[in-house]
Amino acid sequence: MSIPSFKNISQHLTRERISLLFILVVGTFLRLWNINWGLPDLHEEATPLVTAWKMWNWGGTGVHLNPHFFNYPALSFYVLFLIQGIQYLIGSILDMYSNMQTFGATLSPFIIPARLVIGLFDIGSIWAIYKLGKEVIDEKTGLIAAAFVAVNPLHITQAHYITVDTPLTFFVLLALLYIHRAYRQPSTKHYLLVGLCIGLAAATKYTGAFLLVVLLTLHLLRSDSLTKTVRSLTDLRLLKSVVLSLVVFFCINPYILTSFDEFLKDFTYERYHVAEGHLGIDASQSTVDYYLFNVLPTNFGWLLFLLVPITIAYAIIKKEKHLLLLLAFPVIYIAIISTWEMRVERYILPVFPVLLLISATGLRTLWMRFQSSFQQSSPKNLSIAFAAVVGTLVLYQPMTKAIEFQKSIVLPDTRTDAKEWIEQNVAPGSYIATGPFGIQIPETTYHVLYIPFLILDVAGVAPFYDTRWYEDFELLIASDYDYDRYAQEPKKYADFLPYYDSLKTHWSLLAEIKPAENQQGPTIWFYTYPRTERKEMFDPAMIERLHDTPESSKVSYFYNNLSLALEQKRKFMKCEQVLREILTVEVNNLSARNSLANTLFQLENYQGALLQVQRSIRANPSQAELFSFAGDILQKMGRDQEAELSYLKAIEINQFIAAPYQALMTFYTEHSDKEKLTGILERYIGILPPKSNEAKILQEQLKNLKNPS
Repeated sequence: MSIPSFKNISQHLTRERISLLFILVVGTFLRLWNINWGLPDLHEEATPLVTAWKMWNWGGTGVHLNPHFFNYPALSFYVLFLIQGIQYLIGSILDMYSNMQTFGATLSPFIIPARLVIGLFDIGSIWAIYKLGKEVIDEKTGLIAAAFVAVNPLHITQAHYITVDTPLTFFVLLALLYIHRAYRQPSTKHYLLVGLCIGLAAATKYTGAFLLVVLLTLHLLRSDSLTKTVRSLTDLRLLKSVVLSLVVFFCINPYILTSFDEFLKDFTYERYHVAEGHLGIDASQSTVDYYLFNVLPTNFGWLLFLLVPITIAYAIIKKEKHLLLLLAFPVIYIAIISTWEMRVERYILPVFPVLLLISATGLRTLWMRFQSSFQQSSPKNLSIAFAAVVGTLVLYQPMTKAIEFQKSIVLPDTRTDAKEWIEQNVAPGSYIATGPFGIQIPETTYHVLYIPFLILDVAGVAPFYDTRWYEDFELLIASDYDYDRYAQEPKKYADFLPYYDSLKTHWSLLAEIKPAENQQGPTIWFYTYPRTERKEMFDPAMIERLHDTPESSKVSYFYNNLSLALEQKRKFMKCEQVLREILTVEVNNLSARNSLANTLFQLENYQGALLQVQRSIRANPSQAELFSFAGDILQKMGRDQEAELSYLKAIEINQFIAAPYQALMTFYTEHSDKEKLTGILERYIGILPPKSNEAKILQEQLKNLKNPS
């Protein structure tokens, strides 16, 4: 046996590094390409980004490291929070931000840095699968697997979104690398590294804890008898690994313990969510079928997909233990998530690299068989050409899907088109009702009421899906985003579909924005209601339906925002109905009570308005504006003396509000009371800027009052 020279080893390492570097460069390019899609709007949930952004506690004092959101663990939140801090530090040095408020005014500046972080995790997954493949199979197989991950469309797609699944995949691969090292070379160091990586994976997404089952499985498989297997459960290295994973998890997520009630609520919701699925899930398709015969072949391509079962069958026949051990994580992970009714492509992302490694192993085995039987009798160039053809066939389908995705995000989303349509066709100050479709409507320009929407316990928001609530709005936005979901199961969602039927039959369609080829986003419809058909009051049955909804917080949000719109649009009879409903539940809602007083005043129900004012003042006697308003009501009721006292009380509470002075000046003028008029003029002039036009006019009036010609 000849010993390889240093030169050969150097050449070998150089080729390996160059190949890996090339794969990483290609993977990086595909993940950075169109990383700025959708900007300045954000057309994704981006939960880690939004949660990290809120931790700055904008408008408050200090930062809140407690995310108050436990549907996911907090590692990705803190990573992005740190990146935002670095971004602020650099921006401050470069005089880009004058203060924290200008820094956090909008989410837009944080989107690309967040996407870059997620992309880096995915690039890390390319490297990690190479290392895993090299150690478990061989170097070339690791490189092939890395290449497959680099061009995989699901990896590329998710690297453009700010989710927890991409960093989870990276930590999963690191954990599997050290689990296999611990299996081959059991040492305390390897077991501790496993615990660290599992802790990080679980701190990214709770499903990372499934790795503990993989660790235990491979740990037990090291024993060659039942007695040794049982005894191995007491191995201190295993115990240290598990304990370290828990320590890492809780060090990153301490608020799970300090805000346990919040955690329990969010975690219970998330468990219910994945177990029961949500609105729009195809009930006719099983979760196993969705992942194994939809997501996998679509993103692998049929050739790579078929290589997975073929390679597994080969490993079983040939008793290739190292290959079978690789299957532990995909089998356990898919088995668990297949029990969930909820299914999304990204959920299965953590198993993609390992399954691609198995495909790479099968392809490498077939190629070696081809070389041994065909290459000796064929020219080398023919062999290279054949390899190129095979590579093209294998990668054609996934690369096509990846390119289609890149094309789709180059185009503006339909929601961006919708925003532009609104800005061009809807007058500023208009009232718009819409579902949560992700249209970035500028709320400094328009008044927006978001119609409550749920993906779970959908029936709870059915009463809001009645077009009569929104007849006084200038614009109502609907979308196939929700309509198609309801239409999938017309019997189940029979309470929702009449809403869309009413839009088609009784409302006027102003415009439709439909996605073109390769364009992302839903179809969006803009409706308005004919002015001649608008009613003065809501049907009491509509209000009665809301009494039965369990979503009390959504009812409160809806009513409070609806009342503001109705008051501004002077739909006072409807406004009174809504405000009285608010106050039946929120007795101490002084804002609603004061609005009701104003509404009753506009309806000339002065006794009712005064009653509401008196109740509000009893709850908070320091409301100077309300005493002034009470004076207006009392005047309308002919109770002039009480009105005067009420105006004076308003000034006593706050001498700097103009309304009671102006009311008293009019009052004293009408009653020809020059003495009191002189006094109130002097007091009012005293609070005005001396050189203001109003002060000059009043000084002239005061002068004429004191020295009549």
